[in-house]
Amino acid sequence: MSKAVLIVEDDRQLGESLKTILGPLHHEPHHILTLKDAKQAIDNQAWDVIISDYSLGDGTGLEVMKYAIEKSNSILIISSGNDHVLTQEELMGLGRVRWMSKPYTIDDLITSID
Repeated sequence: MSKAVLIVEDDRQLGESLKTILGPLHHEPHHILTLKDAKQAIDNQAWDVIISDYSLGDGTGLEVMKYAIEKSNSILIISSGNDHVLTQEELMGLGRVRWMSKPYTIDDLITSID
């Protein structure tokens, strides 16, 4: 089943790579770079999945997740190359948010989405 996937990643190359990987798997990926654009995208469209890097140029993936929790029923995934950006308490407080440590495999990504 095709899923609308919002990718919030300030590393343009990585974001476009994720988009390239997910497209042929019959998903509808959309890549954006900033917290501001993420909020606008969440307001304007229903997303099945929202994937966000933790560190963004104008905010954090934590802010994206909190906003998405209020506004959507999406599958929520936050990722970072630094496992120490969120405490266990912060992550548990986010409820349905899934954590993925970078680097992650394509199989890990697909499993988290499906």
